[in-house]
Amino acid sequence: MDKKVRDIMKPLTQFPWVGIRDNMFKVVQQLYASRKEGNNSGCAVVEDGGVPVGLISIRGVFDAMEPGAFHISLWSVPVFWEGLWEERIRHLKRKMVSEFVAPKEMIGVQNDHNLMRVVYVFNRTKIPAVAVMDGNRMVGIVEAAQVFREILRDAAELGSKQ
Repeated sequence: MDKKVRDIMKPLTQFPWVGIRDNMFKVVQQLYASRKEGNNSGCAVVEDGGVPVGLISIRGVFDAMEPGAFHISLWSVPVFWEGLWEERIRHLKRKMVSEFVAPKEMIGVQNDHNLMRVVYVFNRTKIPAVAVMDGNRMVGIVEAAQVFREILRDAAELGSKQ
């Protein structure tokens, strides 16, 4: 029952790709376009030559939308919520993918690792997808929803054996 990452990973070809020099608005557009395939947690990020270098997730989109004033610890600056949503969505065109990409070295697991390694990376990074590596090469992505489906399936199987 010790499942490997390669058993549940999806190849990179099943995910939208964005360039490291693209803006965050393009990420949102790509995620919107890919929602029909059920891939909503992230995009592969590629260098100019098309080499995958990491992931940009919905968490990255949320980070890009957050105003700088939110980073002040004591909230000494008043937040004017009215109109902020639309302004921040427009602001995504001025934010670059390079500012929010999670490098494959930080969120990568080898394709022969077991799924507990993936759970560890999810908990450590709070990013809902991990890059699947074959050596130094990014070959796929595992999303949190996929791992959770495996938890549900295996828990049901173990429960039926007791």
